[in-house]
Formats: sequence, C-alpha cells, structure tokens
Amino acid sequence: MKDGFKIAVVIVGFVVVLVGASYGYLGWYTDYAPRMQDAKHKVFKQTQAYIDGKITHLTRLKLDHQTKGDAHQSALRSVILAEASTVDRSQLPNDLRAFIETLE
Repeated sequence: MKDGFKIAVVIVGFVVVLVGASYGYLGWYTDYAPRMQDAKHKVFKQTQAYIDGKITHLTRLKLDHQTKGDAHQSALRSVILAEASTVDRSQLPNDLRAFIETLE
C-alpha cells in the first residue's frame, strides 16, 4: 500500500510540475511574443519587398488621383498622404516624391 501511495504522489507531483511549467511558459510567451512580433514588423518595413509594394501602391493611387474627378481627388489625397507617411520618402522615386509634396 505504501508503494502505491508513493507512486501516486510522484505522479501527482509530476503533473503539478508540468502544469506549473506550462503556466510559466504562457506567462513568458504573453509578455515577450508581442515584443518579438513588433521587432519582426520593424525589420519587414525596411525590406525592399515592402518598399517596392508601397511604391507600386502609391503609383496606382497617383494614377487614380490624376484620372478621377474633384470629388474623388480630395478623398484620394488623404489616402495617398496616409500611405506615404508609412514609408521613408528618401526611398521613393523622384516623381512620386514630388507628387506627394504637391499634395501636402
């Protein structure tokens, strides 16, 4: 009977340790995961793929702005300025940078 009791105590102790480790990991993960994701996002925003995508998107918005009527142009102006604020202007082509400066 004593051996069965010892085995049960060891099993219960092992389960308690596993549950405690799980909660410890979850605490660590909920604290550091957002920081790691933020760092990854900042690195991504500096990649050439992100910049090329922004240039393509802003170029399409520029074309829409030039071909639409006055009512649409004011709405597109605010969208273009908002999108342009998310990218380093020095990495934009000169014509696109000049266009954005005329909108400001």
